[in-house]
Amino acid sequence: MVKRARAHGKKYREKLDPTPTPPYVELVGVETIVLIEIRDDVIWAKHLKGDPTLYKQIVELKDDEIIKLKVDGVVGAWAKMKTGSDGRPTLGIKPVGAMASVWARLQKRRGDKVRIEWPEDDDPFLRLADTTFEEWYSAEDEEAFGELQPL
Repeated sequence: MVKRARAHGKKYREKLDPTPTPPYVELVGVETIVLIEIRDDVIWAKHLKGDPTLYKQIVELKDDEIIKLKVDGVVGAWAKMKTGSDGRPTLGIKPVGAMASVWARLQKRRGDKVRIEWPEDDDPFLRLADTTFEEWYSAEDEEAFGELQPL
């Protein structure tokens, strides 16, 4: 009886011919989910490789340049870490302003994974403009206006 079931299964599998997915199919509207483990006082760029756009954005930031990210559902400011004394870039971001206290609270959950994404109201055009207009993300600007939230 077992031989018969195996033989029938083999014939059945041979009849199945799934159509391969065409190479031109794009996944439109599918967001990349990046989960990182809370294990340090900063977020290292290498842990963000699940979202190539975000990874590239972090790596290309200048020292102390600010970026807004949504971490574990909280939108906050993060600053690129300064280049080391030996001249090598430090590929990580540190929490700034109110996000520093949120990240400090999250440290109690070390080992847990949290989701990192662009803020929901993020517009790709504005993100491009943000990188173009450097004066929008200076340390002075963040100190003066960082705590303000849109109405």
